[in-house]
Amino acid sequence: MPSVLITGASRGLGLEFARQYASAGWCVHAGVRNLHGRPAIDDLKHDNVTTHDLDVS
Repeated sequence: MPSVLITGASRGLGLEFARQYASAGWCVHAGVRNLHGRPAIDDLKHDNVTTHDLDVS
């Protein structure tokens, strides 16, 4: 299974890319600055998605 790391996965393009890759069966590592308070992150609850508290600034 291919893997991808996506930063900014809590909203915008990062969130949409994470959704698309997860739907395609990829192993998604979704980096977000805040794991709490973002309802959109709950949309990424798939077996192949792992969310990480990640700030790359």
